[in-house]
Amino acid sequence: MSEPPSSLSALAGGFNVDPLEGVLWGPLRESFGLTTEQWKRLTEVVTLHMALDRFLFLRVTLGLTMAAGDRANVPRITGRVNKMRFGARLDLAQDAGWISEELAEDIAAVNGLRNRLLHFDIKRGVDEAPELASPEAFGELTKRGVRAWSGLAAYLRLVQGAVPDPAAQGGTV
Repeated sequence: MSEPPSSLSALAGGFNVDPLEGVLWGPLRESFGLTTEQWKRLTEVVTLHMALDRFLFLRVTLGLTMAAGDRANVPRITGRVNKMRFGARLDLAQDAGWISEELAEDIAAVNGLRNRLLHFDIKRGVDEAPELASPEAFGELTKRGVRAWSGLAAYLRLVQGAVPDPAAQGGTV
């Protein structure tokens, strides 16, 4: 049995070419005036933001659920937190003391760049996002993003460790 393709290039017959490069990605990247390296940075920022968004969602949901205790209506809390804008979740987490000011600043830095990029004004070009244009500036943003991701992940690991494992107590997972 052969291994499943691991990328679009594998689907294209094993060539090291993305079949969408000439049709979609290349023209789109060029329309924004981005180099291949800047495009890669853009996709990394968007991916990092998605990860931070999920962790922040979990942090706020857990904070509200834990504060409500046994009265918590978890499905309703989850639904309400899911409807909140990223910035509102970030503000709530910081104001409730669920994340530190430094962690909130790192998360906000990634969110700010993501917003500038996805609400891109072609007239201003890459100058609007120096973090994309410069490898050094991108490296600094990446450090902040990794710190933010690590901070949120560390909290979630602490909570996971504080919650009894049902399998360890003879229950089901």
